[in-house]
Amino acid sequence: MLHIAICEDEELYLKAIQEHLQELAASERYEIFDIHLYSKSEEQKQLYAKDAPKFDVIFMDIELKGLEMSGIELSKRIHQIHPLTQIIFITQYEEYCSDVYEEKHVYFIHKPKMDIYMPKALEKVIEELKTEEKNFLHINYKRKESYVPVQDILYLERNKRITTIYCTGEPLRCYETGEKLSELIERLGQNFIVCHRSYAVNISKITGFEKRRVCIVGEMTIPIGNNSEEMEVKQRFAQMFTLR
Repeated sequence: MLHIAICEDEELYLKAIQEHLQELAASERYEIFDIHLYSKSEEQKQLYAKDAPKFDVIFMDIELKGLEMSGIELSKRIHQIHPLTQIIFITQYEEYCSDVYEEKHVYFIHKPKMDIYMPKALEKVIEELKTEEKNFLHINYKRKESYVPVQDILYLERNKRITTIYCTGEPLRCYETGEKLSELIERLGQNFIVCHRSYAVNISKITGFEKRRVCIVGEMTIPIGNNSEEMEVKQRFAQMFTLR
């Protein structure tokens, strides 16, 4: 199911977008749509509240008369909370074409041509969602939802019932989750490997090896477990280096 929000303050276009989506859903070309309408400024502010609902895609009008900000600025605030949400900007005015590049979006639709471009926009959204799922690790811990960029992960450490994910940054960015190392590695894919019962490493961040330790970018080291784990880590690292 695709969770969709329509952020539009003009009733005529709000209904038009909703009807176009319902027609596309009825054509069986797409999965079922769960559509929510946001026409009033009080409702639109909920989209960037602390407990804001998460949508796969938002059809965002650029000029929101009842709000103290544009749809572009509203999209920026939404992305701070839900970075994977796909934005499709919609407007009557073609002069906004260049303005939309101030914020990440997947499509720009001129309202008079909605019937032509909406199917293309949705196809692009579905493609982007599949790509973004691979690029981010979605975790929940103590009711806090986080999206961790996979390419930034250095290593993971399991301590008692908590796994800490360490990412590049000054200082290091850290995320916590209750998921076990084995579960996270399965989700993260072949670039990650368990090197110790309490540690896993991003193979692409390895810079070398010391006695019973893996060296990673930032002049850090983490322990390696037994001989077989050391051998496997070195083999996987060599394979990746060869592929480069």
